Parts: sequence; C-alpha cells; structure tokens
Amino acid sequence: MRSAGLPINLTDFVHCSAARLAIASSSGEGSRRKPETCNQVFDRFIAHCELRVSKEDMALSTLNGYREILDRVFRPEIGEDSFEGVLYSRLAEVVADNTQDCKKKTYNNITSAVRTAFTFGYEDRPGKTNPALSSIVSNHGEGSPEGRSLHDSRCGVNHRGFASHARGVVRKL
Repeated sequence: MRSAGLPINLTDFVHCSAARLAIASSSGEGSRRKPETCNQVFDRFIAHCELRVSKEDMALSTLNGYREILDRVFRPEIGEDSFEGVLYSRLAEVVADNTQDCKKKTYNNITSAVRTAFTFGYEDRPGKTNPALSSIVSNHGEGSPEGRSLHDSRCGVNHRGFASHARGVVRKL
C-alpha cells in the first residue's frame, strides 16, 4: 500500500497491470468480446452527433438527417450485422436499393450519412479497411468540387473526410 501523496512504485504498477490483464484474459474480456453490431456503432455515432449539436459544432438539421437516414435505410438492412463484417458490396447494394428513384441530393445525403457513420466507427479500428470509403458509396459525383458531395462542400469537408474550419484548424470527422 502507498500513502496518499507518495509516488506510485513502478514495480507495484507493473504487477497490478499484469494482474488486471490476466483477470481480463481469464474472464473472457478483451479477446472474446462479442463483435459490435452496426446498430451499436450507429447509436454511438448519433450520441456523438448529439454532443456536437449541444456544443454548436453541428447543425441540428444534420443530426436529424443522419438519424432519419440511418433509421430508415441502414438499420433495417444491416443493423444487426457485425460492423466489421459489412462489405463494400453490401453497402453499395443498400444504397442502390434506396436511391433508385431519387434526386442526386438525396443520393448524396444517404451516402454522406453512411460514410460519416462508418468513418466514426472505424476510428476505433486502426488498420482496418472502411468499406464506406470506396468509390460508389463515397459519392464522388460529377460537378461537385474536388469530387465532394454538395453536403460536404457546404460543410467544409474535403475529399479525405476532414473538416476545415474558418480559423484553418483541421480535424478528422
């Protein structure tokens, strides 16, 4: 035991961390975690967007649009699927099935919502390939500046998914 205010003994810290790791491994935590579903990622994404709205970093209409599109288009089709198991071809199929008779703006809104949600989800998965960044789902449309959607152009999102702010600060979405 250490007294309050005294520095942590590095040896005790290493043993304590190793014990926690051993307990986690034997209890099935970590390596045997159940794969996250798309619905779970979408829920975390919407919660993050709600936070951004509360901080005036995102428009309420954007949050409402993302929520409506995810609820209407993607949750019924892939919601219960493993997030990491969703392939580009499946996303392209869902987008195609839901954009047959719509305007380009609607198509861009649908692709933007899924691309942004998947980009958010893949931030926790370094080294994994995000299928939503492939060409059909990424909406590199004709007539949009630098291959960006109208939504991204208005929001200051460049072709790599970064938001550029008025002060020149750049952060990844």
